[in-house]
Amino acid sequence: MFKKLKGKILFSYGIFVFLIALIVVTTYISIQSQRQMAKYINLAGKLRMVSQELSKEALSVVDGKEDASALRSSHLLYDKILNGLLNGDKQLGLQPTKNEKIVAQLNIVNSLWRPFKSHLEEIINNGTNVSSSSLKFIMDNNLGLLKKMDKIVSMYEAESEATVSSLENWQVIFLILAIIVFISVYIFSNKKVIAPIVTLEEAATQVAQGNVEVKVKIDTNDEIAKLGDSFNIMVKTIRESELKLKAEKEDVERKVEEAVRESEEQKEYLNKNVEIILTEMDKFAKGDLTVSVSKEKDDTIGKLFDGFNKVVKNIRDVIIHVIESVQATASASTE
Repeated sequence: MFKKLKGKILFSYGIFVFLIALIVVTTYISIQSQRQMAKYINLAGKLRMVSQELSKEALSVVDGKEDASALRSSHLLYDKILNGLLNGDKQLGLQPTKNEKIVAQLNIVNSLWRPFKSHLEEIINNGTNVSSSSLKFIMDNNLGLLKKMDKIVSMYEAESEATVSSLENWQVIFLILAIIVFISVYIFSNKKVIAPIVTLEEAATQVAQGNVEVKVKIDTNDEIAKLGDSFNIMVKTIRESELKLKAEKEDVERKVEEAVRESEEQKEYLNKNVEIILTEMDKFAKGDLTVSVSKEKDDTIGKLFDGFNKVVKNIRDVIIHVIESVQATASASTE
């Protein structure tokens, strides 16, 4: 799907980050859920406590031991909390209970509370003059109301535990998936990134040590594979440059050797011909007009030899002419 190394890595790490984010979100939801459920459990427990106080306060009012203010407050608090658990209450920070079983139990408590509430209001309004039937109803039904509230508290606690357990299970699942993704990313990075880079690094070390026959093979079909191809091209260029440089060096050495050899030959040639012409000049100086030198090459030395031979010939011709003239003059004088 992704042919770019960057895209592959970002995709892999994106999944990993997404799973970590899910773990964080589920943890946050779990904390918020615990806080919310704690509020429901606390208020349900408060209802249970208030239901116990209602019968005591009602009895105190009927006996004239205290006024109805405390009973009125407890009565209003109970009604507010019960209504809030059923229908929600912004002031109490409650949303309507969604668990159908708990809602059904709350409705049972509410059906018990309505007549209980009527008798409490009668005691609040009449005080010591209330009929004994109202106090008797409260005393007879208080325990039933308390037991129903106990059950509701237990149900809220069970729901809280179930919710937390479910969220914890999801956290474990996301964590396992994150670990799997992390391991997969590590294996992928090691195979597609680290291993090829190590291969390139080892090959580069060999090239630095003078081995230009090294060649890397990277089958990742991404930027690192292109880098491997570029490395092979670079090594090939270095190898060709070294071969070319070696050939040029050998050619220069050959030319130098040839130049040295030619120089030596030229020196020997020059020394030999100088010796020859000096020898012939010495003979010429001693009167030998028959001297002559033979040239090997038509070069400067050859021209020098030709000039020497011409000079010798000219001088010989002049001397012969002089001799002939002298002989001719001597013959004429004799006659």
